[in-house]
Amino acid sequence: QLPLSAAGKTLEISLVSNHAGRAGTLNEVVIGDESTILLNIVRRYGSGLIIGILIFLLGVPLLPLHFIMDKKSFPRQEAIYLSLFAMATSGWLLGESKMLQFFTGNGSFTTLLPFISLLLLPMPLVLYVEDFGELKNKWLLRTLFWAFVGNFIICNVLHFAGIADFYTTIPALHLLMIVAIISITAILVREAVARHNKRATYLLLAQSVLFISSLAELVLFYRRDFSVTTIGLQIGLLCYIAVLSWYYYSKIKSLMQKNQETRYLRGLAYRDLLTGGKNRTAYYEDIPKYFNATSQKLSWLMLFDLNNLKDINDCYGHAAGDEALRTAFICIEECFAKYGSCYRIGGDEFAAFLDGPGEQEIEQAIQCFERTVREKDAQMPYEFQVALGFGWYDNTIYENFESLSQEVDRRMYANKVKQKIGRTAAPTPKEKPLAANHVASPKQG
Repeated sequence: QLPLSAAGKTLEISLVSNHAGRAGTLNEVVIGDESTILLNIVRRYGSGLIIGILIFLLGVPLLPLHFIMDKKSFPRQEAIYLSLFAMATSGWLLGESKMLQFFTGNGSFTTLLPFISLLLLPMPLVLYVEDFGELKNKWLLRTLFWAFVGNFIICNVLHFAGIADFYTTIPALHLLMIVAIISITAILVREAVARHNKRATYLLLAQSVLFISSLAELVLFYRRDFSVTTIGLQIGLLCYIAVLSWYYYSKIKSLMQKNQETRYLRGLAYRDLLTGGKNRTAYYEDIPKYFNATSQKLSWLMLFDLNNLKDINDCYGHAAGDEALRTAFICIEECFAKYGSCYRIGGDEFAAFLDGPGEQEIEQAIQCFERTVREKDAQMPYEFQVALGFGWYDNTIYENFESLSQEVDRRMYANKVKQKIGRTAAPTPKEKPLAANHVASPKQG
């Protein structure tokens, strides 16, 4: 702002550079009212602000994926490297856009942001190339990464110690960038040609746009064109990050679909298709979970057997037999599922693993089961009986789970024989034996 007293006087502007390389080079000086000058700034540099914000918005959502995705199933490292590269790039473009003056009057911040962002920018890019390309020999990329880390530390120390500012040390960064561009291109070409690495080929195509625009920008810089970051490089960076972000999200979507399919197939492998409950495979896999010497809780094994299945199939058809099996499993789940897991382990055989209930709770669950079976029996056109045997695991009595299983199986068959004492030759509606109420004691003997 010029004071009113300056009217009619000569205005002299003196610009002095601390850097010999920029001496004699002036950015355009614009004189006019405030709104016109601000509009001119927006027209000339607004693209840097818009593209910087777009790149930031592309990169930020990738960052949380590193922490929420399963490491074994999803490429988490790619997400964080691409996100950090996008945020460093956006910081550089926002600083170079000269538009930060609309949001903050802190000159140190607006000056330092593009330099620090540019120093940081190559580090996640090198790590991303290493991780994304599934490269065989990574030592060169690791060397480049640590070279950029060392350059970042040295440049910051020199700047804040007042020895050499960022502009003075930027040629060293540019030299490292040229070495990195040549090295990464050579590595990706070798991977694509010699090893037929499809990911390396894809990345090489994406990198070529970025590298060409970056080299063009360096040429303009050393031709003493300091006025603005070219729109070509801005668009190149935006396209590069957008393409890789799209590729990453597509890969995540594909992996999620495959994981869902895997979980579905795994569920089928452990699921009994008739009853919908767990099957024999799940039964054997869950044994260590429920029965081990270190457990402080009572672990119970319940074995069940549906009586008369063959007679039901012969007299009423296999559909009725299937319905009887489903009904038996419903009775078991209704009374025992709250304490553990229920299984169909054979044709007419079922089991339950119970973790924690005391003897009183077990007795109540058994009474519930017997009552439920009787209620179902009253609704069936045939005898509906389910034999039961049970016991709890005591490592001072049973050597292992097998010995417990044998004892419980013996008790279950004793109960089955008792239930069959009054059974007729064929299950008819008028000749149903009463269900046995007695079951074996949970303790041996």
